[in-house]
Amino acid sequence: MKSLPMQFRSAAIAPDTTDSSKRTFDVVWSTGAAVKRFDPLENRSFNEVLDLAGADLSRLNSGAAPVLDGHQAAGVGSVIGVVERATISAGKGTARIRLSDRPFVEPILRDVKDGILRNVSIGYSIDEATLIPGKNGQPDTVRVTAFTPMEISLVAIPADAGAQVQRGQAQTFPVQLTRELFDASGIYAKRNATRGVGSALPANPPGAPKPTPPARRALPNAADLYSKRRTSS
Repeated sequence: MKSLPMQFRSAAIAPDTTDSSKRTFDVVWSTGAAVKRFDPLENRSFNEVLDLAGADLSRLNSGAAPVLDGHQAAGVGSVIGVVERATISAGKGTARIRLSDRPFVEPILRDVKDGILRNVSIGYSIDEATLIPGKNGQPDTVRVTAFTPMEISLVAIPADAGAQVQRGQAQTFPVQLTRELFDASGIYAKRNATRGVGSALPANPPGAPKPTPPARRALPNAADLYSKRRTSS
């Protein structure tokens, strides 16, 4: 089990869907495409892919999921709207947003309609993921198989795919991370074929002790590591 902070992905507004009388417009919040991320604790880059079939839309469809001003969640003044509904179809996650009728939000709605504000970013927690080792020096891929979108924000600049909130301050969410095992059978088969021997994996000689399986290393808790690092510095 590992803990991760809220993740962010850029999304697109569809200005032509704006209904000024209802103060609504539509967004495409994800296509599941791979985005490049960076893990500062392990000093490595990796690709993150969202499996939209694993999206839990209960929060977005609760009628209370907020639309925020730039992911700010410190006070109610940052809530500028609400997510009315969210769906997944044709390989896309979409949502309808309704903005507040407070006076200071009116210019925001007008700029959305005029195509001036085009950038949206969605915040989500990762619940389950599978780590797929990269081949031939390529980055690993983390395939997110279960996640929960929690809020949608209007932003001046879309959230960087690798950006993460400060770990010492942010709420973290537990994620079940599975490592996809490396299959060595193909390598043995190729090697043995060049030597003119069978493709089966080598067996232990008669009477030899069975090999001891490697110890499983527990994944570190990112929040704990960060706390220890700050304490020791």
